[in-house]
Amino acid sequence: MKNILEKEYRAVWEKTLSNGQIAVSDVDNSKFFFELEANKTLKIVNGSPIPKCFDTYAIVCCLPFPEHFQEVLEDYWKNFLNLIGNPVSYGVKPPNRHVEIFLFQRPEEMFTQAQVKANIESSVSLSKELSPFKISFQHPFITPDGTIVVPGFESTGVIEKFRSKLRETLPAYPKKQSQWLHTSIGRILEPLPESRISSLLRHMESNWGKVIGEVTVNTLLWTWEKQWYMVDKEVLVKLEI
Repeated sequence: MKNILEKEYRAVWEKTLSNGQIAVSDVDNSKFFFELEANKTLKIVNGSPIPKCFDTYAIVCCLPFPEHFQEVLEDYWKNFLNLIGNPVSYGVKPPNRHVEIFLFQRPEEMFTQAQVKANIESSVSLSKELSPFKISFQHPFITPDGTIVVPGFESTGVIEKFRSKLRETLPAYPKKQSQWLHTSIGRILEPLPESRISSLLRHMESNWGKVIGEVTVNTLLWTWEKQWYMVDKEVLVKLEI
């Protein structure tokens, strides 16, 4: 599974390198997740864009990450922003950064409350077969739409097996499911030409594959995310594995 994930992460990164910029069209697509003013510009409050309110249900882990790793990720985010001249951006609050395991509902794919409830109950039962596992995280990279992600790897395949079992067992769930095992630390929300972003791309490429931390996961959370990037959330189930 690591080789597959590595290829997927690398393919997205290669596209960013090929683009050599954060394009206006990609920024416009990113604005879907944020509140806008009447003139379609980002709504900024206290210097920060405001994530939209959605009803998203998911299984996640690492919410929150251990405090020392939260600090590591925040340092990377701040250093990256400095490197590209502090553009308009949204940094996920350190306690809200997490790893998504499986989605029951997402903004573009909605289900009934009865379907979501049934899926949560079934998935909790299936998850009781899991045991603690480790995620190794490597140096962050930026995707073509301006999201800075930290790629993660789980060497035993336990998460992919769990996801497969959920896909086989649950009757209805969002078709768009992340196959990654990553955390997002923030999103650039301003177009960046090559002259501004080239130093960041060189830095990320030179550090590609560098391990920056490892986290042991012994808890899964079933969350109702009411506002994007976990700004407003409710933990429905917390399960020690």
